Amino acid sequence: MPKPDRWKHSRLAGDRRGVVAILFALLLLPLIGLIGLAVDYGFKTRAQTEIDVAADSATLVASTTAANAFSTGASNWKTRGQTAGANFFNAQIADLGYVSVATTTITVSQDPNSANVFNASLTFSGTIKTFFARVFGYSTFTVTGGSAATTTASTYIDIHILMDNSSSMLIGSSQQDMANLAAYIRQPPYVNWDSFYQSGTYPGNPQPGEAQVTPAQAASQPCAFGCHFSNTYASLPKADGSGYITVPEDFYGVAQLTGVQLRLNVVTAAVANVISSVQAKQPQGTTLYQVALYALNNPSRNNQSGSVSSPMTIYPLGANFTAAKSAAANLQVPLTYDNSYEPDTDLGGAISYVNGIIPASTGDGSAANHKEYLFLITDGVMDYLDSGGNRHMGALDPTLCTPLKNRNVQIYVLYTTYVPIPTNGFYSSNIAPFASNGPPTTLASNLQSCASAPSAYFNATSTSDINTQMQNMLNAALGSAGRFTQ
Repeated sequence: MPKPDRWKHSRLAGDRRGVVAILFALLLLPLIGLIGLAVDYGFKTRAQTEIDVAADSATLVASTTAANAFSTGASNWKTRGQTAGANFFNAQIADLGYVSVATTTITVSQDPNSANVFNASLTFSGTIKTFFARVFGYSTFTVTGGSAATTTASTYIDIHILMDNSSSMLIGSSQQDMANLAAYIRQPPYVNWDSFYQSGTYPGNPQPGEAQVTPAQAASQPCAFGCHFSNTYASLPKADGSGYITVPEDFYGVAQLTGVQLRLNVVTAAVANVISSVQAKQPQGTTLYQVALYALNNPSRNNQSGSVSSPMTIYPLGANFTAAKSAAANLQVPLTYDNSYEPDTDLGGAISYVNGIIPASTGDGSAANHKEYLFLITDGVMDYLDSGGNRHMGALDPTLCTPLKNRNVQIYVLYTTYVPIPTNGFYSSNIAPFASNGPPTTLASNLQSCASAPSAYFNATSTSDINTQMQNMLNAALGSAGRFTQ
């Protein structure tokens, strides 16, 4: 018997076969639209990244161009920076055919707190054409962004280096060097006759047949600072009476002959290394960086009782770095017959001398107004005669540095820590009271006050520190390159 039609209808109504295909067909169009939207959004993200990179590079180009133009003395540094940045940005985005940047704003300015620092900023807005998103009514996506960069100008910098070549810089560079020098001068043939007036004249060379210096006399030697008594050599009798031996007449000569390293040797080597670093950093074909070298004492001066320090220029301001290194390496010391009564450390006079040489400048680092730096390398001890002939010994008076600061000269100080000489009576009586190595010391605090800023004070407690700290001083003076700030 045939089944009624209502049974067939109910069977058809319960049949679920083909539903997935129908649903898929219904959802296919929006699914394709969503995939297309994701593709368009990926293009938008990629384009945004490329434009951001172009903006970063453009701002760095703008700030660097302005800084370089300023360094050469160009008055239109701002226009040149803006033009260079805009041209670079436009060239970079020209290859993005589906991108249209409608508005670009680029600005270049001089940092209000530093005349040789240049800031550049760029903002942009535009649109990106879409392909699949049009289905949803989006024919374009909006892109916006910005960037900022800072560049320090390739500043014209003059570095003036004042080296202390007084007697106190002629001690051994370390306790071991001091012990070695003391050992040499306490035994034949390295005995100093001038100090003990063996010839009956002052100064004078020993005459043949005169007695050797006794151990007691050698132990009481007053000049423990590697003192420089003359440029000649003395003929001393051999202990066995077989003849004479020619030896340096002074402790400075003994140190040179025996290889004892004095603190001055370390300083002059470090200065030569710094000059080499300046030479390596000098941009090719320019004279952005120049150096000048000064000595606290004129090496040709005969420093006898009642004399005063005589500072001198050993290399005038310039960029002949080979000549400057030679001048530093060959720095000598004046004659010093007995440090117990011969002042030779007039730091005030030397600072005043340098102040009279350093050019007047606003210090903005331009071609017309170089930035001026003074590197003061000293142990900070002053030993000088006043106008009345009275002798003064003590720590550097920091107010002596004020005239230089008032002229916008940046003072960097390297304190070559005073090595104690407890076995020397002159040191114990006159220097130790203010030169103790234990903190705080008058020497260190006064030198810190002389420096233009706390960051401009450097302390060298060992031989290796002197070279390292001088390089640190140079790096601080020469500054840094461009960087992104946003």
